[in-house]
Amino acid sequence: MSDIEIYFEPEIIPEQESSLDVLSICRELDCLIMSSDNQYVLKRTKVFSETETDEFFHVKLPEAVQKWIGYSDESAYRICFFDTETTGLSGGAGTYIFLCGIGYFSDRGFVLDQYFLPDPGSEQFYLETILNALAEFELITSYNGKSYDLPLLRERSFYHLINVDFQKWIQYDLLHLARRFWKSTLSDCSLQNIENTIIRKSRDSDKDIPGIMIPYAYFNYLNSGELSDIKSIIYHNEFDILSLMRLNTIVCGIFSKEETKFCFVLGKFYEDVADIDKAIGYYERNLLSEPEDSRTLKQLSFIYKKRKELTNSVPFWITSGNNGEVYAMIELAKYYEHKDKDYSEAISWTNKAIDLLRNHPVPNAKLLAELFHRLDRLMNKTMPGFR
Repeated sequence: MSDIEIYFEPEIIPEQESSLDVLSICRELDCLIMSSDNQYVLKRTKVFSETETDEFFHVKLPEAVQKWIGYSDESAYRICFFDTETTGLSGGAGTYIFLCGIGYFSDRGFVLDQYFLPDPGSEQFYLETILNALAEFELITSYNGKSYDLPLLRERSFYHLINVDFQKWIQYDLLHLARRFWKSTLSDCSLQNIENTIIRKSRDSDKDIPGIMIPYAYFNYLNSGELSDIKSIIYHNEFDILSLMRLNTIVCGIFSKEETKFCFVLGKFYEDVADIDKAIGYYERNLLSEPEDSRTLKQLSFIYKKRKELTNSVPFWITSGNNGEVYAMIELAKYYEHKDKDYSEAISWTNKAIDLLRNHPVPNAKLLAELFHRLDRLMNKTMPGFR
């Protein structure tokens, strides 16, 4: 990776010819120029105070989140918020990054560094610059970045033979947490919808540009040199980064406030990170407000089953079975046959499951066959020689 050769403010740049007129672009976008081997990157830095970000500021990541992503550093300054703007909406050959935002906490406040690619011919130096900036951090926070932004950065680095170990960064993708908390209540979990409904911050439509138009706006800039849409893209990226920071604050707050409406999601989260006692606590709290919630009953019943505490599972299965849950009927049939040796109860629950499946618009033939086999075995246990 090459070192940065020149790093200066636009007003002290040596006058020189440039087909791109980098100086004018730099001044128009209020950037600094970074240069190496006649390749250019424009850097724009903005610092936000806690007041300017509406007190959506750094909070320590909850232990469960740290465990989920495999991160345990206590320092806020090793975490960054990362977002890119690209020449394509779905990746693939020919798609590259032309604007990258990296937000992070410092003693000055919340700092946003944005890196703009003024010319595709500077892509190698541009990628090296981004990677150098990311090297200051251990954890990269993004929104769908685990599936899009980081793989694209890795792909373009590979194309330019830039040798970087991307495994050294821990990825924290807020999209996955947003889906856990809000997919059941929102029409979609796009970042803009999250902004409007959860963060409750709206973009300035006079400054912003629709995401779908961003690639076309960049190509228009390359063809015409027009910078008005580039300014809108810079605003768009800035708002994305601020939204990531704000959303992270909200998510961390959910873990600390322990709101009842999130008890099931928190229970499932703690179960996924193998903190089973906390998971049970949240599931039980959820049942206090929703005593027959099918999801909670199922999760609790199988936790106790894994612990070989079947007597604790049975009440949940009975409630679920009486509410028409086939899995619970099957579990009760197993329990009464093999553990309690109450064959009549086992037969009763098996028949209930068979009746329910028979009346289903699309019966599960395989499951029905298994249930008839179970019924046949149970009948033979109660009436030897039964066929």
